[in-house]
Amino acid sequence: MILKPFLATLIMFCIKCGSPAVAENFCERCFLERNRLFEIKNFSLIVCSVCGSHYSFEKGWHKSSAENEILWRVKTKNRVTGKKITLRHVGNKLLASVQMTGFISPLRKMKTETASVEIVLRKQKCDNCIKISGGYYEAMFQIRGMKKEEILKTIKNEGVLSVENKDNGYNVKFIKKQDAKRIAKDLKDIYHVKGTFKLVGEKKGKRLYRSFYSIS
Repeated sequence: MILKPFLATLIMFCIKCGSPAVAENFCERCFLERNRLFEIKNFSLIVCSVCGSHYSFEKGWHKSSAENEILWRVKTKNRVTGKKITLRHVGNKLLASVQMTGFISPLRKMKTETASVEIVLRKQKCDNCIKISGGYYEAMFQIRGMKKEEILKTIKNEGVLSVENKDNGYNVKFIKKQDAKRIAKDLKDIYHVKGTFKLVGEKKGKRLYRSFYSIS
C-alpha cells in the first residue's frame, strides 16, 4: 500500500541526456534525433530520349515528373504534412533536396527533415516511341460519310499515331488497340461503328491481329 503513491510519482529519465523521458526511454529532443521522419535512397531512372516518359519495373513506361518519382520512393510510416523538393541537373544526374515536415508517433511536436538524393538518368527509347518510329500501329479508324469532319473532331490525340486524309474520309492509326477500342465504344452511342480484325503476322508463336473500325 505504501508503494502505490511512490510509483505514481516515479519519473523516467532519458537514457541519453538525463532529461525527463517521453517516449521509448528518451526525452523529446533525443527521441526526434534518434528517429527519422522518412527515408529515401539514391536511385537510377530510365528516361525516354524522345517523349520523356519514365520506366520502372513496377509501373512500366509511364508519364511522370521527377518530383513524383522521388515521392513514390520515399519510405515512411509517419504522418507527413509538408513536402518540398528542389532539383539540380549535373551531367547525367539529378541532384535533389527533399524536405519533409510531419509528426513521429507518439510525439505531437512537428519535425522537419531534409535528405539529399542522387538520381542517375539513363536514356533510351520507350516502347511507344520505338513503334512510332517504325510506323507500327495496332488499330485503325476508317472514318467515312457525311459526318466525317464531325467524327474526327471528337477523337482526342491520345494514342493516335497519324491521321491520313483520304478522298472519301480519314484513316486514323492508333499505336495501341486498347485506346481505339475505348474510343470506338464511346462513339457507338452516336455514330455507326463496325469493328473487324485482320491477321497481320506472328510473333513468338502468337498470332498478331490488327483492329479496324468503320465509322460513319
